[in-house]
Amino acid sequence: MGRPCEFGPARTADAQRRDIAAGARRLRELLGETPPIFTPPWNRCTETTGRCLVELGFGALVRDSSAAPFELDGLRELQVCVDWARPDRDARLVAAVQGDRPTGVMLHHALLGPDELRGLARLLALLASHPSARCVHLSALAVGEASVLT
Repeated sequence: MGRPCEFGPARTADAQRRDIAAGARRLRELLGETPPIFTPPWNRCTETTGRCLVELGFGALVRDSSAAPFELDGLRELQVCVDWARPDRDARLVAAVQGDRPTGVMLHHALLGPDELRGLARLLALLASHPSARCVHLSALAVGEASVLT
């Protein structure tokens, strides 16, 4: 049995498109207009998912940096390179920030206990005060604003 993947090869494009559209409607009902960004459950999906996102007007897909890019016209791919739940997260953070790309960090709401929240608070305080760090809203990355990418 493979790793969990709700938007994997076992699901048709129609089924994926229907679920993505329904999820987008629900988010608009709850939050109002939001940037057209999709993060698949389990952080995994297929190129079929990417094509569905383009058809539905999504501008960005956020998933693990180890995934091969789809390179679909109209779909910006944003990478998560640090999984907060992994024991090697500190080393991954150090490696990620030495590059010239945005550093995506995946949080697991169900796993954020007091110790993890304290660690996250320390990271956010460092980012807020460090002269070389720049925090930007995900929606700015999703639309590829040049000012946040340079």
